[in-house]
This record gives sequence, C-alpha cells and structure tokens, in this order.
Amino acid sequence: MSVPLNTSLWTPGEARLVAVGGIDIGKGGKGECKDTYAFVLADGARPVIDGEHPTVTGIPAYGSAHPADDSLSVTNIAFTQEGEHSHVWRATVTYSAGEDRDIGDDEEDIARYTRLHFGTVTESQELTVDADDAQVKVVNSAGDPFESVPQVERHFLEIQISRNQNSLPDMSLNGSVNSTALAVAGVSIPVKCGRIAIEADRNFGKGYKYSVNFRITVNPATWALTVLQNGYRYYAGGSGVTDPVKFTETTADGRVVECSTPQLLDEYGYDNRGGDPVYATFAAYPSKNWAGLKLPTTL
Repeated sequence: MSVPLNTSLWTPGEARLVAVGGIDIGKGGKGECKDTYAFVLADGARPVIDGEHPTVTGIPAYGSAHPADDSLSVTNIAFTQEGEHSHVWRATVTYSAGEDRDIGDDEEDIARYTRLHFGTVTESQELTVDADDAQVKVVNSAGDPFESVPQVERHFLEIQISRNQNSLPDMSLNGSVNSTALAVAGVSIPVKCGRIAIEADRNFGKGYKYSVNFRITVNPATWALTVLQNGYRYYAGGSGVTDPVKFTETTADGRVVECSTPQLLDEYGYDNRGGDPVYATFAAYPSKNWAGLKLPTTL
C-alpha cells in the first residue's frame, strides 16, 4: 500500500525519489531492483519523460546505471495514478542486470553480438583492366577501347555483423565508404575499400533498445568509379585557345567531317587518338569516418 504524500508544495512535473528497493539476486547472480518516484501533474496531463516536451523530469533514463550498483541499468518504467482524478503519480523504475544492461565499450562488448557472417555479393561492373594484371588495359587488337565496354559480374566479400545496443547508430553513414583504413572482424580494409549498409530495429520492453545489422562490402580495388576518357571535343592547344574544338576526320572522298563516335582523350582533354586509353576516376560513394560505429576489430 502506498504511503500518502504531502504534495502541496511540490512543483508540477518534478519527480522525487520516495522509496528505494532492495536488490534481489536471482539465478546466475543477475540482480533486479525497483525504486519508486512520485510527482504531481496538472489536470488531464499524462506523464512523458522522453521527447522534446517532457512533462516529467528527475526520473532516470532508460539504460542509465543504478546509483549504488553500476551492474544494473534501467529496463522498465511503469506509471500509476493515485486515483482517477488525482494529480499525484508514481513511477516504478526497474533496474536489471544481464542482457538488460548497457555493457559499454570494453572487453565485455562481445556479449552484445548475436551474429557474424562472411558471404559474397556480386555486382556488374565495366571491365577496364585485366583481372590478373592491372597494368593491362582492356582494348581491341588495334589498341582502341571496345565500342561497347565489356561488363562482368564481380564477386566481393561481405561481412555481416548483428548486435544489440542502446543507442541508434549514425544512419547518415549508410552507403558511405571508409575514409580511414580499419579492420573489421579480423579483415583489413584499406581506405575507400569498404562500403557500409546499416539497418536498425527498435525493441520495446526489456533489453537493449536497438537490434542493429551492419553489412560491409569489401572491394580491394576501392569503390571509385572508373570511366574511359573519350568524347566528341578536345583541347587543341596553342596560343589563345581556351575552348575545346570538335573532333574531325577525313572521309574516303577527301571531305573533312565531324566524328560520329567518341574519340580518345588524355587526362588533360587533349587529342589522344593513337595513344593508350586513359581512365578518369570519380568518387562513387561519399567518404566518411566510421569510428563512431565502434565496429569490432576482431570477434
């Protein structure tokens, strides 16, 4: 039975600790404790402790540690109104151990992980260099690129990691590549050679707030986009020439006409017909720092 409270001088929405529960130790040494807070609200108001406009302050947040035992953390908060029209409310805050605690970023993090999978994904890409020798460009017997660039299915290592945690990961990192070299689950990933996808499910009730899945696809050649330098115009060079001019060719009857197909360019936009093909490289995905995700270096 609840002890009556003298709340006449209480500030609405400010919770006070009114009862401290003992810590019950259960099977496997896992403990549980329940503390009770009380507060008053205006007519018709309902308790809100999360969000932009909380109606109650002073109640521990989900996942926060017990003040006397940091092996326990808040896993549930239950509200009870003293009477149908009463301004007085009580909040029973449950602290639990085991799966319900936020383990933190130490050697015990391994307990949060639920799955590690190494797989393969395939993606269609243009074949611009020989797979066994990157110095050998894919060109025809005359040394020119094929009019239709060959497409191949490439296979890439994919690392899938699932874990439970109390905070939502930085979802803005979805679709990015790593800006620094790192190791994930024992795999070394050079700069811009990893591409990440992140999914998160919100859990309700006891336990961790989020179940998160990370998928890291590794491309040893980096995820940059390689494109053949060619076009219909080029820089002719010479004094005062700043605008590109159109490629022309001489027909069998001696007429000079504009080229109807793209012609080779070098890296500066000059005429490269007869030279080795040159390729431009572009960032296909944004480069970002993944340090905040705290991905495991080994598992």
